[in-house]
Amino acid sequence: MFMVFRIFFAAMAVILFPRMVTAAIVPVTPHETDAVSGVAPILKNFLLMPPEERQVLFDNKDYRQKLNDLRDAEPTLFTWECTDGETGTFELVLSTAEDLSEPTDVFVYPKTPDGNVIRAVNFRTGTTYYWRIRCKSDDGTVTESPISKFTSDEKMPRLMRLNGIGNVRDLGGRKALRGVPVKQGMIFRSATLVENSPDFKNSAETSKSLSDFERGKVLLDPAAATYAVEILKWRTELDLRCDAELGGQNASAIPGVNYINIFTPEYCKIFSAHFSPSKQALSRAFRVFCDEKNYPVLFHSYQGADRAGTLAFILNGLLGVSPNELQKDWEISAGTHLNYKDFFTLLHCFDDFGDRETLLSVKIERYLKTCGITQGEIDEFRRIMLSN
Repeated sequence: MFMVFRIFFAAMAVILFPRMVTAAIVPVTPHETDAVSGVAPILKNFLLMPPEERQVLFDNKDYRQKLNDLRDAEPTLFTWECTDGETGTFELVLSTAEDLSEPTDVFVYPKTPDGNVIRAVNFRTGTTYYWRIRCKSDDGTVTESPISKFTSDEKMPRLMRLNGIGNVRDLGGRKALRGVPVKQGMIFRSATLVENSPDFKNSAETSKSLSDFERGKVLLDPAAATYAVEILKWRTELDLRCDAELGGQNASAIPGVNYINIFTPEYCKIFSAHFSPSKQALSRAFRVFCDEKNYPVLFHSYQGADRAGTLAFILNGLLGVSPNELQKDWEISAGTHLNYKDFFTLLHCFDDFGDRETLLSVKIERYLKTCGITQGEIDEFRRIMLSN
């Protein structure tokens, strides 16, 4: 009788699932115990050092250049074994849900012919992912591996890779006020998506008017633009460059994304009465982040280091991210022209807004109020970025 039931259920399985086979593909890496991160090992070791040790290394121009070359995310390799000689088209199924029902905003590269390997990048920090490998053979048979899982490294920032542009990362993931992590997938920073006008370098000598400046070439790869709008769901691009850099650019390189240009200063120029766009520009830029309809937002300057770094400092600092984490975020953008004087001058410029016991988030809040930002706008920004 038992054998009859086994034959019956086997027959039903063939009828209901005629081309589904399981368990001949075995996941290998990443392992369940791996703390996956897109941060290169050299940069990861650097970020785990105490601030004093990082400063010693950072002052070495050659080492700083090495860090600069590693600020884009490294892909994670998903590997597997075929125990029954499976051939066909392999795909990676990836999710944040145990039943694989929830899609992710990870970028998965097409499989290349170099063995049982698929590359993926842009994992959120401190997040558990579930994955399996699915193979469709030429005759239509589908073979699936068991589901495996791993958790990304919560101590590392979410570095990202979008072909054509550099210095891309998510501002979220770091601990903020009351120990609440800053939301991921909401605010991104990067270098420019469109090259500066070729007339910009010679703008001091040229007789051209700004209206005649030639627009720079688009740097962002079309496939990356599609990923940004369809998967990352970017709605707004905030460009911090000046008119001469733009060369007449008035739209995003990403179709369908709202484009806002506000030329903003960097470092202590945001406090300067002699730099006319400072407080007015900062208040206009900050208000972009007070409207939930604008999210997710990408902001950038040219290299994504000075002007973008200053705005990133204000946004995450206001949310309560620690000075050490703000310093790490600034260090990741380390071009060879940067030095700690820029960062610490910015940090100490806020000393006028409180004493040594005053939290940096409070000092930044007080500064923003001198720019015309209201408490209601500050509260709304924190609600958007810190609430579940």
